[in-house]
Amino acid sequence: MGRPSGAPGSGATHGQDGDGDCCVPFDVPRWVHAADLSLLTDREREILVALGDCLPNIGIADRCCVTERTVKKHVTSIFGKLEISSRAEAAVIATCRKQELYPHGVLADTVPSGTDMAPSVE
Repeated sequence: MGRPSGAPGSGATHGQDGDGDCCVPFDVPRWVHAADLSLLTDREREILVALGDCLPNIGIADRCCVTERTVKKHVTSIFGKLEISSRAEAAVIATCRKQELYPHGVLADTVPSGTDMAPSVE
């Protein structure tokens, strides 16, 4: 997309996202922070996290208990909403903004409403 990190005019920031904990010590381009995550549904957030884990569509489908065709539709929707064009860009956003995708350690649709449950750590 013509946005190499660290290139003159790329808008890269060094080290942190304002909260001080994103992708340190790597350069994070401004477009990573410009992506409006509030546009995503809970399912799209779940798919974006899986993209950040570098899963193929079939792996995402298995994780989310949906068909591969449904995953493809969600990925297309995510790309449009976040104005990105590659899985690599999606993975960068998911990795650098993971706390925003599920601020309590779990995705919104994985915990029954009205509970403060966190996933068990084994």
